[in-house]
Amino acid sequence: MGSALEVELRHRLSRLDLEVAFTAGRETLALVGPSGSGKSTILHAIAGLFRPGRGKVVSGDRTLLDTDRRIVVPPEDRRVGLVFQHGGLFPFLNVLSNVAYGVRGDRRAREESARSVLERFGISHLAEARPGTLSGGERQRVALARALASDPEILLLDEPLSALDAVTRSEVAAELEMRLDEAALPTILVSHDFTDVLGLADRVLVIHEGRVVQTGRPAELLEAPASGFVASLAGVNYCVGHAARRGELTEVRNEDWPVPIRSADAAEGPVAVVVYPWEVSIAATLPQGSALNAVSGAVRRVAVVGNRARVTLDSRPPIVAEVTGESARHLELEPGAVVVASWKATSTRLVRAPMGIDRAQA
Repeated sequence: MGSALEVELRHRLSRLDLEVAFTAGRETLALVGPSGSGKSTILHAIAGLFRPGRGKVVSGDRTLLDTDRRIVVPPEDRRVGLVFQHGGLFPFLNVLSNVAYGVRGDRRAREESARSVLERFGISHLAEARPGTLSGGERQRVALARALASDPEILLLDEPLSALDAVTRSEVAAELEMRLDEAALPTILVSHDFTDVLGLADRVLVIHEGRVVQTGRPAELLEAPASGFVASLAGVNYCVGHAARRGELTEVRNEDWPVPIRSADAAEGPVAVVVYPWEVSIAATLPQGSALNAVSGAVRRVAVVGNRARVTLDSRPPIVAEVTGESARHLELEPGAVVVASWKATSTRLVRAPMGIDRAQA
């Protein structure tokens, strides 16, 4: 069973200064951020594949790295399981030998242990196969089996789902969730896509330009992002304004908006407005109904994901809506088309505004 992991790192990279500190217990902690924000560097420092300018990595009562005390435990002695984006399997070894590679003991003991792990993962039929003959999902299952077969203290997953198609991603994510619950290790999961960590991560660290900008459970980041950057990463609408009560509703105004936004939440003063894209409807004209919020604008972008379409409007404030593919086709949504986005006051969440937002700005 795993112990607590403590990480403190400082390093000057080519385009940013990396400075992070966090702890992880027997949980899955996701590091989410755009490419180049320092996520993989953090994983490599924990695994011993990269030595930071200053840093400390402690696993339970074992210090794996302490630059001040000149302690550097080599990678092979750190008991860290690492799963790479494309699996990272040895192409010249079959599946059985790949899984047995990190297991301690003589050849017979390693092979028996590897066969046991393959059986537990339901992939014993792949034992003699070479990595080049496996599907993407099979490679990731084998890579996870190899990482856990070595009885690690820490598990590191570097973009384990990003190279998979949508169907395979869903299947592998479901198996990952089960295996991570079974392992009960400090697990660090890196991803640039917030949706990839939903259902997998107990907590999320959002990293931007080498710094942690928000930490919380996935639901907390969706419901109350601390900034526009976090909201954009989480895929929710986010804007700031000044709230005032108007009867049973709250009106939020901003000098850049032609009309106020109305919410059923009670608030006064500077606030941030959060609206989920799937709560926003798109129509050619202002619809009749109970939606108290409506803004018009030209379509900037339409991104199709499966049977859904994310539509970004050049409105004030900018709005992203998620509609069915059928609706997008029916409305002939394409860049330049002018449409109306609307949503209900009950779908408009009001959260604390970021520091520095005041009445003059809102």
